[in-house]
Amino acid sequence: MKISNALIIGSVLLLPMTVKGQQPATTRKQELLRELLIITEIKTNATKMMDSIVAAMSEQHSQMVERLADAEPSLTPAEREQAKRSLKENQADYTKQLFERIKARIDIGKVIEGISFSLYDKYFTEDEVADLISFYKTQTGKKTLSVLPQLFAESIQKTGETLGPILTTIITEMAAEEKERLKPKK
Repeated sequence: MKISNALIIGSVLLLPMTVKGQQPATTRKQELLRELLIITEIKTNATKMMDSIVAAMSEQHSQMVERLADAEPSLTPAEREQAKRSLKENQADYTKQLFERIKARIDIGKVIEGISFSLYDKYFTEDEVADLISFYKTQTGKKTLSVLPQLFAESIQKTGETLGPILTTIITEMAAEEKERLKPKK
């Protein structure tokens, strides 16, 4: 009786994996996946990427608020400059607090490691994982790993620079529409 209950429980737990057609990783594949995550320094790179994301968010927030201040017609030039000064004074503290809260609440390395393990398991065969390990041990593979965090950070920054003015315009338009909608009707 205990054996059949264990089989039923085990079958129920494995059902979601078999329904999706994904088999649990073999012991060999699990070892390869762990090696891949170590070689790619996934935890370290995840932390670097998170730092880059937070820095980019902080910079984009600063730029967007400045653009909004510039676009606000009800501000005098002196008020506009005061708003920008206040923003710059608070920006460093805001960024520091943001970093501290994220790091206190999220072990991004552990999160990304878990996600990466399951995704590499899902999309790559055991042989392909072995090929990736071989590639990352080459000079080109090592260079790829070393530049990916910077490539990612620059990509985020350039995306923000490109989309920031457009998003600011859209937000300004919507704020003006909302302001107009809230005015008492005559």
